[in-house]
Amino acid sequence: MIFLACLLLALIPLEARTPPVPPKIAAMASASKVRPPLSPAKLGGCKTYVDSVANAFDRDEPEYLEWPLPVEECTEAQNYRIYYYRGMGSYFLSSWGDALLYFGLAKQIGGPEDEQVLYYLWRTHGKLGDSPEQTQLIWEFYNRFPQSSHLGNMFSEWKTDTRPSLWSLSMTNSVSQSESPGYSSTRIRDQFSASIGQSAGNHRFRESVALSINTDPETRIFGEWQGNLTGEYRYKGLSANLNWGSTYARAATAISALDTVGTPGTLSVDQYQADIGYSLDLGKIVNTEFQLQGIHPRAGWTMASFGQSLTTLAGEVYLQGTWTVERHWMSFFPVDSLFPTLNGQWVGNLGAYAFYELGKHGFSLGTEYRWDKETYAPALDTILLLDVTPNVGKTLAAVAGYSFRPAAWCDVDFQGKWGHVYNSETADGRVLQFYIALSLHR
Repeated sequence: MIFLACLLLALIPLEARTPPVPPKIAAMASASKVRPPLSPAKLGGCKTYVDSVANAFDRDEPEYLEWPLPVEECTEAQNYRIYYYRGMGSYFLSSWGDALLYFGLAKQIGGPEDEQVLYYLWRTHGKLGDSPEQTQLIWEFYNRFPQSSHLGNMFSEWKTDTRPSLWSLSMTNSVSQSESPGYSSTRIRDQFSASIGQSAGNHRFRESVALSINTDPETRIFGEWQGNLTGEYRYKGLSANLNWGSTYARAATAISALDTVGTPGTLSVDQYQADIGYSLDLGKIVNTEFQLQGIHPRAGWTMASFGQSLTTLAGEVYLQGTWTVERHWMSFFPVDSLFPTLNGQWVGNLGAYAFYELGKHGFSLGTEYRWDKETYAPALDTILLLDVTPNVGKTLAAVAGYSFRPAAWCDVDFQGKWGHVYNSETADGRVLQFYIALSLHR
């Protein structure tokens, strides 16, 4: 079914997405409409031809793209320059097929402009949506030009896929399970989402809508229907997101206070989220990102978090380390007169991951560590001074993932997570999670 959806989407015509027009592109495009092609008789020999092409390119005059190639045999160095200038001119005029041809021919010969040739060849494949070829070229570029000023932008764009897509659709199915002696919880979540994006220069905007169905097979059939609206904004390294959601709960039985959202058959509009992040390149292949979040996931529960990620490259493997600190405030438990009442939690998370891409296939492995400690409000009766020792939980988990991109507009992702929970005051437990996701986008 997943691949059938990808095949059906292939029938939808895709329009070429062109970036904002830089001055040189605009100048060449304007000149190409008014200047007639130069007569072949005036081109002269190979040296004269190459010099004329270089001068025309420097003057932003693209008529050289219509000149016939020299009749006489040229040296490899001369052919290299011809292919280089023809590739650059074709790229600036958004003729991606011609740019691919001429950059490919220049790459086969090799010469002093190879850094530019590889860089624009990589960008051309991006315009054509050829992600596997981009992956191969970025490693070749890194191995040949490790000090290039282009690398930071290339890795950032390639990893985060910052090219604006007009729209995207995704369907996700996930199953999570948590177990400890005397307690077992299984959750099934199906989510359908759609988004549309716009761009203006370096400014990126995206609006998303999502519908989720959360099911507990042990206690309910359709326990929660959740809808979310999200707005995103990005400018260079700055990002900001706002999210609003509502939940409709029905047919809920035998669920704890933590799981209850409103009452069965009622609408609860109380979900909000806002976050702001900033990404910074620390070197050619090192990037760090900071993120501050404020979340109100449901009535009586608010949380704030701050974290950082650090990404770098080792050979052909992406390495990433992350940390976050969270503070939770909870008020849905009634205050007890004799015992302290749970009113929050401190949480710390550490993660280490490795990513590798091989053509259309992506692989990931990682490990995660979570530390959490409960906080309590004092009891109403201060005479007895009954106390509760806060539980400290420690979770160590392994994660693995596989992704497959059969086409530039279709992604299939699989992920799994298994971990063990060590508790200081209660019995130990385990966590098991896995999901499959299909995304369609332009």
